Amino acid sequence: MSDLSRCDDIFQEIQTCPEASTGITAQELCSRTSLDRAGASRYLNQLCRTGKLEKMNGRPVRYRLRRKNGEGQEDGEDLPRIVGMDGSLKMAVRQAKAAILYPPYGLHTLILGETGVGKSMFAEAMHDFACRSGVIREDAPFIRFNCADYADNPQLLVAQIFGVKKGAYSGAEKDRTGLLQEADGGMFFLDEVHRLPPQGQEMLFTFIDKGAYRPLGDTGAMRKASVRIVAATTEDPRSSLLGTFTRRIPMTITLPPLRERTIEERFALVKHFLCMEAGRLQHEIYAEYHAVLSFLLYDCPNNIGQLRSDVQLACAQAFLVHRPDPSSYVLIRQEDLQARVKRGILHFAERRGEIQEFLDQNEDIMVFRPDGNEHQPVASGASNSLDFYSVIACRADKLRAQGMTESEVRALVNVDIEQHFRRYLSDLPERFRRDELAKVVPGEVIDLAEELLLMAEKELEREFDEKVYYGLTLHLSKSLERIRYGSPIYHPQLNHVRKQYRQEFQTAMHLAHLIEDRFQIEVPLDEIGYIAMFLIPSGTRGEENPQAMVQILVLMHGPAVASGMAEVANTLAGIAVAKSLDMPLSMKVEDIYEQVRLLLRQLPLERGFLLLVDMGSLSNFAGLLQEEFGVPIRCLDMVSTPIVIEACRKAAEGCSLEEIYRDCRETGRYRLQPVPDGTKKPWMIVTACFTGTGTARYLKEYLEKELDGQDMAIEALNILDRNDFCCRMQTLSKNWQIVAVVGTVNFPVDRIPFFPAADILAGSGLGALRRILKERRDDERIRQSLQAHLKGMDVGRDLDQAKRFLQVMKRRLNLNLTQDVCTGIAIHLLFMIDRILNQRVPCDFPNCAKYEEEHLQAFAAAREGVQALEKEHRMVIPDEEIAFLVRMCLENHQECRMDENSV
Repeated sequence: MSDLSRCDDIFQEIQTCPEASTGITAQELCSRTSLDRAGASRYLNQLCRTGKLEKMNGRPVRYRLRRKNGEGQEDGEDLPRIVGMDGSLKMAVRQAKAAILYPPYGLHTLILGETGVGKSMFAEAMHDFACRSGVIREDAPFIRFNCADYADNPQLLVAQIFGVKKGAYSGAEKDRTGLLQEADGGMFFLDEVHRLPPQGQEMLFTFIDKGAYRPLGDTGAMRKASVRIVAATTEDPRSSLLGTFTRRIPMTITLPPLRERTIEERFALVKHFLCMEAGRLQHEIYAEYHAVLSFLLYDCPNNIGQLRSDVQLACAQAFLVHRPDPSSYVLIRQEDLQARVKRGILHFAERRGEIQEFLDQNEDIMVFRPDGNEHQPVASGASNSLDFYSVIACRADKLRAQGMTESEVRALVNVDIEQHFRRYLSDLPERFRRDELAKVVPGEVIDLAEELLLMAEKELEREFDEKVYYGLTLHLSKSLERIRYGSPIYHPQLNHVRKQYRQEFQTAMHLAHLIEDRFQIEVPLDEIGYIAMFLIPSGTRGEENPQAMVQILVLMHGPAVASGMAEVANTLAGIAVAKSLDMPLSMKVEDIYEQVRLLLRQLPLERGFLLLVDMGSLSNFAGLLQEEFGVPIRCLDMVSTPIVIEACRKAAEGCSLEEIYRDCRETGRYRLQPVPDGTKKPWMIVTACFTGTGTARYLKEYLEKELDGQDMAIEALNILDRNDFCCRMQTLSKNWQIVAVVGTVNFPVDRIPFFPAADILAGSGLGALRRILKERRDDERIRQSLQAHLKGMDVGRDLDQAKRFLQVMKRRLNLNLTQDVCTGIAIHLLFMIDRILNQRVPCDFPNCAKYEEEHLQAFAAAREGVQALEKEHRMVIPDEEIAFLVRMCLENHQECRMDENSV
């Protein structure tokens, strides 16, 4: 049976349904026929296109027999679905329907609204409604004309509308029919009608009065035409149009600007535009949650037209980035948006409640598919060519063929893209209430902080202000999390604190016992050092050193939270490195952003700027500030006191912005609980993508084939929810040793190497992965061999600490050490520890003091690297042994690209 015959049978079946007049859904049609859901939907839409059925509004979508003119119509049912027809455009839709249906020939209409509110598309919707309602024929013309196109030549403008008689003016060499005649029997849309000269307005209202007109320069008989006039203007008609003209247009419809429409309507528009671009690309488009928020909240003065253009610009730039890998995804990132769009995120706090009603904040990534474009929104302006993305691709291919690098290609093509789109252009509370603090810190931690400070006040016989209370509360919240996850905590000046502030440290020891009893955990000695810092009197804090360095700003919610953490960090650093701004939850985000801008103008930013924040929209400041100030700016979120201290310490040492950012990120990244001593677990590789079902599963199957015989498991996970991903990794680590993560997006997990999916599929990553697996197997054999010789030592744990020593040396001194060299130094370090523990004679290093003077930075790095081993074995490694380690590292450095996976 042909598809056409089958469609006729389906229509006959629908006619017999009792739901035929009220509407039938695709699911209901399935239950009456042998069709599946997709087939039912396809036939229903096909019957709509042939005019036998019509879609109804609402969910689920219903289809009913097409009604004749005026039969049982309800508001909005027969007008094409537009965003806001049940909300901000409800009155405009009613007016439009009345203008079309008013007997005998409808009412001429004037549409008012700012640039880009959708006047043109609204007029098209009116025409479509008129055709479907039967008041004009189905093939009636819709003629569009923008008066601004000929505003500099009034004669030519009038001639375009009414036609021209040969010889009417210089250059009129023949008779020409006007657009008004072409619109006969249909609708004539005059955009920017205020640009029509008085002569043209008079000719137009004469036509409205009499239904007849004369072409320009014609003195003969009047010409007849039946045309519905819909005019539009951005101006006040009382001042820009003749009164005699406006009085002849009885219906005036005003379309609201985008800023006056609901946030949910704006989301529907953004969704429509993204789905439309996905349809053009024939590829799903992913967008970061914060990018979508920016589109919902930024100041968009040119309304829907500009919104559409800005969405298309973001899609074009995302396409350019991801096109080189056809298997990749198109991802719109918040950090890649234009600066004026990025600023929208600053309004999130004040509109959080509205957004939470229809958007899930747990979605890090939102997906927009070609088939998601269900509604026709109000928009303005002609759409870009469907070949726009092909133009981008061809332009990029030509530049690559000329030998340009990928960064050069993107820079040049981005200029073309931007040129294409260029036309669119409280009073604070005195006290921070507990319920506000509870928004960012668990209640049990708030209670604990109060108890700890009461206990400290009794022992130290001093009072602590709210600055200490809030700083300690936030610090404990992060530290408890790190302790529970088994993440190492390191205090860079622990010995200094113990000696300089003995009384405070002793009290902190007592407070640690209370924490251990309350949460059944073991508080490390380094963490006790941090607690002690909160108890030190403020009068002993260090003074600021004005030397130029990387600037640090701590920016957090709540009075005294940021300033308390910054003060502790500055004390440890010895100078006031960190600046701070406390942001009460009641303050608008754009207000605190202005404070940050003012503060930055007072600071020397030559070496860059690091922004340390706790959560939310504060993390979006970096991109905005970098564009404004033109200096490198980095940002870390979910910051704890140890991270602030590490940043200040590195800045005080004169480290670069990138080095500080990298080390602080390492301190704060997600960590898996360490494998219990002596536990040997089977190996696992995790593959990850946004959904866990697409690329991740393909990668899993690919690796299972390529790594056959490697004796390991492979698990596919999704990374849409970062917290869920981390929890899944934590659960897997209890029974498996995760040796690598392969995925589309790098989500760092402590000590586990990441391999991009593109590198794996291209072959280079697969080779690196095989090398990692070989090195791990070699490590296993080395561990077994050493364990037989080094009695009384946990070789596995000490070998891991030795590798961390090497990581510190390579990072601090920018060393390139081969895998064989690293293995040799690690083995030397373990035998050195065994020698010291068994009190054998240490090795003699000639002129050790002089060698240290020549390599002070290397000795400092080495001493930092061995601290964990010294603490573990409760010993002090002699200077001579440190010298041997330094010499081994320096003399084996090779001048070539560092192998990131060598340790």
